[in-house]
Amino acid sequence: MDDPLVNMWAEELKKIILLEYPAIAFSRNKYSFIPTIDIDTAYAHLARNILITTGTYLKAIIKVDYKTLFEKTLVLLRLKKDPYNTYHYQEVIFTKYHSRPIYFFLAGKRGHYDKNISPNSRKFKGLVKRLNLMGEVGIHPSYHSKNHIETVEKETENVERYSIGKITCSRQHYLRLSLPETYRCLAKLGITDDYSMAYAPAVGFRASICTPFYFYDLRTESILPVKIHSSAIMDGTLKEYLKLSPNRSIMVVKELIQKTKSVNGEFIPIWHNHSINDKGGWKNWKTVFETMMEAASDKTT
Repeated sequence: MDDPLVNMWAEELKKIILLEYPAIAFSRNKYSFIPTIDIDTAYAHLARNILITTGTYLKAIIKVDYKTLFEKTLVLLRLKKDPYNTYHYQEVIFTKYHSRPIYFFLAGKRGHYDKNISPNSRKFKGLVKRLNLMGEVGIHPSYHSKNHIETVEKETENVERYSIGKITCSRQHYLRLSLPETYRCLAKLGITDDYSMAYAPAVGFRASICTPFYFYDLRTESILPVKIHSSAIMDGTLKEYLKLSPNRSIMVVKELIQKTKSVNGEFIPIWHNHSINDKGGWKNWKTVFETMMEAASDKTT
């Protein structure tokens, strides 16, 4: 799980083949780094309708949560920056390391697990346009979409109408992946690259490989035109599932980067805009993010 075993076995097999047939020329992969950001909740307080805003105020009052009441009021009065608004910081970091990230936008109906701002709001429109200048924009099919083609298509259109060109990449919200239904759905919608192959409770390579591959549908005995990209780490995995400290997380991330580099694979981390605000429970996690960016952007092995 922690090792890209398929890549490692392929390297060993190549060595054996070359002993017998030294004239064979194998193509060589190049290490690559693709940072990704999930936009589950674009803003903590901004761009909410009056009912949702009123409800969150009432909830904070019932819980006697004066900190949230004070923060929300200052943000809505434009006297304080929204804590989830880390987009300028991201721009600075990605520019520094010459990286072009992929942003996955949640754009479905509001529900228990789907709580982004409305895709019809001006804030949503402006954010898609802004982030598309920094990187590629993809769809984050909602938890309740359940591979329903019409639902995922509508959510994709909610993002695509503000993006530059057609959306061709996706990642399932909560990594809710079901095989082969998810990839069949994506293939029918023209999604060519999916980044959902990852563990939520553990780090590592869910398919034991760190190079992209096409999904083979066993039921139809056919290769679907959806390339699968494996993500090795997620911010929530390190902090919430494994309960690791920022310092310990840095060690784990560096080790996974090195393993990916050793087989010339793709290193793909999953972060969220709110996890790099360096506030509350995410205090000091900016250091993890920046250390990862520096280590992963270094092309040396």
